Amino acid sequence: MIVSTFAKTFDWAGRATRREALIFVAFVLLACAGAVAVDHALDRGQVFVPRLVYLVAGLQLPALVAVLLRRAHDAGFSGRWLVLMLLPAAGFFLLLFLLAAPSRRRGRHSEAGTAGLAIGAALTLGTTLLCISRLVWAPYWASSASMAPTILPGDYFAVARPFGYAPARGDIIVFRDRAQHADVTKRVVGLPGDRAQMKDGFLYLNDVAVLQTDAGNFTQIMAPQGPAQTLPRCSNAPVGLGGACITARKTEVLPNGAAHDILDIGATPGDNTPVFTVPEGQYFVLGDNRDNSLDSRIAADLGGGFVPANRIIGSADRVLFSATGASLAYVWTWRAGRFLKALQ
Repeated sequence: MIVSTFAKTFDWAGRATRREALIFVAFVLLACAGAVAVDHALDRGQVFVPRLVYLVAGLQLPALVAVLLRRAHDAGFSGRWLVLMLLPAAGFFLLLFLLAAPSRRRGRHSEAGTAGLAIGAALTLGTTLLCISRLVWAPYWASSASMAPTILPGDYFAVARPFGYAPARGDIIVFRDRAQHADVTKRVVGLPGDRAQMKDGFLYLNDVAVLQTDAGNFTQIMAPQGPAQTLPRCSNAPVGLGGACITARKTEVLPNGAAHDILDIGATPGDNTPVFTVPEGQYFVLGDNRDNSLDSRIAADLGGGFVPANRIIGSADRVLFSATGASLAYVWTWRAGRFLKALQ
């Protein structure tokens, strides 16, 4: 069993669950920490100890890269992502180098040099942990308005990636869409076994209309938004650039009590659909911008259809920051009121 586990660790073409990847990363962290502890505990004049630390780090590099690369493949990424997989491995090696290097030249380091090594080690550790943390969360940049007013074009938001995640009604999920070859964000409204239908713009679940109440208007400036620089769609169209784009806003309350706002631009073909019965292991999703969304109401080959559980990446948690400009570097386009805004 030990031999097979060791062999699987170095298998670059196999599979690795998210749990396996995290367990192995934790093992690497503990092994490196133990090597550094031994280095500090023994006589600083012995040269073989730092070399032992380097050896421990070096032996773990191929295994660490292999596990993370397999995890990337399972998530749908190509081998080109190997470059990113090298970041945490290189970080471990560099961190160990910075920690072990002073032990060979203890008397030669000035206070400034020691401080520099400490800062370098801290930065390296921070970068490494940030890379590793992508196993449990990921940032996304919204390019479309399909989830407005909850998520706006140009929102940079965090997605939690918990183990064994099963979405509930009302959850905002990010999933891999094979037809669009992209990660898509929608809201879960129908669970496996549910019957879902749209009638005159109202959502029906299991033949019961979901409660909607008027929530005023959603007003924004008619101007390019986000990385794709798309223009908003309005109920009061046509609207010239710089004008007020007004869209009717409603609050929808799902059967489990989850409430969220949706937008209603006007009468569209998506307002009336046949009954959809959600298969086992799949989910029925809609965009909050109901008249401007490719979702489960649309045929799968056009970018819609049900969402299989194995394509779900995680649930959207909160907006980190937001900008209307084509780049997050355009600080003058940042939306001040959306920093660390929780999503619901």
